[in-house]
Amino acid sequence: MSGCRLILGNISKWIPIDSREDEASHKWMVYVRGPQESPDISPFVSKIRFFLHPSYKPHDVVEVTSHPFHLCRRGWGEFPVRIQVHFTHHLNKPVDLIHHLKLDRSYTGLQRL
Repeated sequence: MSGCRLILGNISKWIPIDSREDEASHKWMVYVRGPQESPDISPFVSKIRFFLHPSYKPHDVVEVTSHPFHLCRRGWGEFPVRIQVHFTHHLNKPVDLIHHLKLDRSYTGLQRL
């Protein structure tokens, strides 16, 4: 395999005020996947490490070691997520990528890309 295509992204959903357990205003999920025709990247990705905002400490670094490579959390603000991709082949070094987590600003409670 000469190369692979990875898609980084996130979805989010606004939490109505009367349904909140804490100050978190949104549920969100950040993901790394392949293109629509082959979304499973586990044949060439061994793990994904997500580096979240320091306000998530002590759980601000989360490792996902199997498909689907996504992380779900709740929060109140947007921030850049550092995503470290580790490949199955030992000669491929980990790659660091940045995805800016965006939250639903429509306040509809519908899931948004």
